[in-house]
Amino acid sequence: MDAVIVVLDALLLGAVLSLAYYFRQKGINLATKQDIGAITNVVENVKSSYAREIEKLRADLQLGAKQRGEFLQQQRAALFEFFEDSVLLLGDKLGRNPADMLGGFEALAAHESSVRGLLAKLYLDNIRLCLYLDPEIPHELQLMRTAGAVTGKAEEVRRFFGRKYGKLKIAIIKSIEALQDGREAARAAAAEVEEPAKVYREGMDLLAKSMGASFTDYESAFRKYLKQQGAGQIPEFEGPQP
Repeated sequence: MDAVIVVLDALLLGAVLSLAYYFRQKGINLATKQDIGAITNVVENVKSSYAREIEKLRADLQLGAKQRGEFLQQQRAALFEFFEDSVLLLGDKLGRNPADMLGGFEALAAHESSVRGLLAKLYLDNIRLCLYLDPEIPHELQLMRTAGAVTGKAEEVRRFFGRKYGKLKIAIIKSIEALQDGREAARAAAAEVEEPAKVYREGMDLLAKSMGASFTDYESAFRKYLKQQGAGQIPEFEGPQP
């Protein structure tokens, strides 16, 4: 706005200088009523033009402030959604032990669908988040980097989940079906669950802790961002620790 006002001031100054030149040419004592009228028109035209430009500039600034406010709201929403989905994944989905689930095949299938869906959503959250951040701004670059690290760990979780959960699910379903075949069959089927359950649980725990460490960095960057924006703070997250 300051730059535009300088330009407008320059225009007004130019008009004044033109009038000064006019007076030097005519002589102040020789100015007629017609001359004075012409001079008045020039001044009024400049003043009117100046006022219009100021009003236009004020309107543009108000629109810009509104758009900036809306942009910041969307930016904050994208950052918080990534935070929220990460907490849900780390604090709930990855902490569940499929071997302890009740409800049979339906419960196992529902858990698989929810984990896969949340992992996919987290990937999309990260893309959306990056659209609202400027890598030229240091604290926004830090948010991009830490969110990217979390997303990278989530991809490791996705690959591991895809390899191990299916085997564990089949073993659990067989153990449930074996309950109808008597105690010995059920005991043998239960033993078949132990190994894939152990492999799944140990591997997922390590991945969750690693992802939790990356999330801690994102959480710290997000808190700094909220502080700079003068926004409210988020509660502490107590999830998997490295």
